[in-house]
Amino acid sequence: MGSYSISENNLKIIETLIGREISNCIEVVKTCPHGIPHGIPHGIPHGIPHGIPHGIPQVIKSYPIKDNKPFPTLYWLVCPYLCEEVAKLESKGMITYFEELIEKDPEFKKKMFMAHCMEIRMRLEILGGAISVLSPSMQSKMRNTGIGGITDFSKVKCLHLHLASFLGGQDNPVGEEVAKIIDSCSCSNFACEKYIR
Repeated sequence: MGSYSISENNLKIIETLIGREISNCIEVVKTCPHGIPHGIPHGIPHGIPHGIPHGIPQVIKSYPIKDNKPFPTLYWLVCPYLCEEVAKLESKGMITYFEELIEKDPEFKKKMFMAHCMEIRMRLEILGGAISVLSPSMQSKMRNTGIGGITDFSKVKCLHLHLASFLGGQDNPVGEEVAKIIDSCSCSNFACEKYIR
């Protein structure tokens, strides 16, 4: 993965939040403003060390290859609160809503197309020369699929990926609208505490 690195503390936090080990995280791009309460003890099994000054990771950036397979999702949502809020929107049919918006609104469709193109450019930039050693099929996946590995840019694979892209600093119109609907992109009650006790 080149020279990318992530702190041991952040890696431990991320793995605790998502409930599994992760091998291709290269950067934390967005953190929760609340930080970690001092009431959480040191040394708990698979626990998160307290006192992290810049808050808990909400969005991470991933290396585009994992276990020698394409991993085309650059931005990944790891915040339990945001994951739950987005899941609620998906259960209400918001994926269909955005797909219809892409179909009906030419300007929105153009912005979404550009968001996919930016994801591809960033993916290739991260890979650099490493792409040349990939198989032709993997190279094609890296060069031609959008956010989440989607091939049809008029469709929306999942809202979590688009919100992560937007919070990661990208001009993603679906993610921006999701953030507006949720209203607050940080919880008011330290929702992830239940995951780390």
